[in-house]
Amino acid sequence: MSAPAASAALIAVGLVAARASRAGRRLIVRPWHWAAAVAGGLVIVLSYTLDAPRVMDGGLPGAYPWPVFVAGMLLAVLAAVDVLRRGRRAPAVAAG
Repeated sequence: MSAPAASAALIAVGLVAARASRAGRRLIVRPWHWAAAVAGGLVIVLSYTLDAPRVMDGGLPGAYPWPVFVAGMLLAVLAAVDVLRRGRRAPAVAAG
């Protein structure tokens, strides 16, 4: 369930960004946006690997660490929402 949720979030943000760009909005991604997006992605990957030692020792996986996954999703999605919210109209280019 977590992988489809992450995929859906990526698709949704991409579609909204494409629509904003097509509407003439300039999306400015600041360094902290990149850092938050990458950190969120790494936290999501961490949520997939937390049970690896137990499984590699022959055990069964435990409960999925949803709080870790949600924290990663929130970090990445909040950065994306901030970029989309702060988008500006691109200045008109003079024909010449």
